[in-house]
Amino acid sequence: MRHGFKKAKFAAGYDADRMLMRKLMFNFFTNGKLTTTFSKIKALRPEIEKAVTKIKKGTEADKNNLLKRFGSNYKMLSEVFKEVSTQLSKVQSGYTKIIKLGDRESDGAKSATLVWAYPVVLPGKKKDTSKKSAPKLDKKESKEVVKKEVKDK
Repeated sequence: MRHGFKKAKFAAGYDADRMLMRKLMFNFFTNGKLTTTFSKIKALRPEIEKAVTKIKKGTEADKNNLLKRFGSNYKMLSEVFKEVSTQLSKVQSGYTKIIKLGDRESDGAKSATLVWAYPVVLPGKKKDTSKKSAPKLDKKESKEVVKKEVKDK
């Protein structure tokens, strides 16, 4: 019997399910949102809620638990953890929310998006400034540039 058993089982097996949850949690913490099937989101949400609670407490035992969960990715997530803990310090629970998207066209699976319930600004990636984009021109200006290029030839 499955009394009191909330977590969904997926077809891949115990180890693969754990790795799937680890990867989904990592993607959620780095991107701030996650879109996948509804059953995966439903299984992932309690794990994220527990992780955020441990992040907020910040004791040595909690850090070790997170290190065990995320493995080598923990060092990369330390900045994200600092931002999350400071921005959600006054919130007690309910850090995430699920938005249902309906069925996927390809296989008909119910899909959903997991997002932060409160605004969390994650540290952004540095933009590459070496590539300079061309200034945008109006329609008239672009026609004049094309005419000048044709005359030069």
